[in-house]
Amino acid sequence: MKNRYRLFVVSALVIIICSSLLYIPFLHNAVIFDDHGLFTSLEVFDYAQTPFDFRPRTFPYLSLGLIQVLFGSIEANRVVSLILHIFCAWMLFALLASLLTQALTFSNAGSSNEKQVATKAVCLAFIGAMWFALNPVAVYGAGYLAQRTILFATLFSLLSLWFYRRAFAENRTADVITAALFYFAAVFSKEHAVMLPLASVATTMLYGGNTRLNIKRAALFLMLCLPSAIAVIIAKRYVVGTAYEHDAVSLTPLLLHNLPLQGSSGKLWMASVATQAGLF
Repeated sequence: MKNRYRLFVVSALVIIICSSLLYIPFLHNAVIFDDHGLFTSLEVFDYAQTPFDFRPRTFPYLSLGLIQVLFGSIEANRVVSLILHIFCAWMLFALLASLLTQALTFSNAGSSNEKQVATKAVCLAFIGAMWFALNPVAVYGAGYLAQRTILFATLFSLLSLWFYRRAFAENRTADVITAALFYFAAVFSKEHAVMLPLASVATTMLYGGNTRLNIKRAALFLMLCLPSAIAVIIAKRYVVGTAYEHDAVSLTPLLLHNLPLQGSSGKLWMASVATQAGLF
């Protein structure tokens, strides 16, 4: 147990150090994309006056506005984003370690070497968390301040998964309610987290015990999450199944014409790749 705890502490410190070394040299970089309009137009200060209004993304934007009001610098907001990113990596590490321990215990049923199983789970979880912490896609999301929404949605989603896992692993039905509350926070941070309950329910099979009770807990979780999911879908219904980048209509033929590929579907995929690569 002591060795596992020591591994946890060392891993957490390594995540902090590596993430900080990667981010801190670039805290003074110029703003990019939506950040430019958000901060130069002073729109960010408007968000500081709207704590929550049952529309997705208002809470993350509130945090941007408050930090800007209190400290008056983009660097301060970037430090907050770095801290949130590290918290996400920590939660991912803890969640993976727990889930992997459970999965490896099942796959090595009858084995008495619990210490080896726990160590292997922690090491694999650390690799996954470090891959997340230093991955260019995650780094871009954390450095792009307008994507504070993704940081909060990711953190709250991981917390929801953690409490859902604990409800079954430690027989704590009350944690199902906590998991649903964090889902509420996640989906209202960014609507893309709407399908999280299905991912949570998929982990139920890792746990034994009373099958009927497990089904009841999973059903309770889905029932508690349903109002939040419906509210967000209604609030964002205009982006479901509709084109929302209207300017792309005029650019797509030009992109497709310049891509030497056969078949329209292949060209569309490559056009998307080329566009994103150019932006990033």
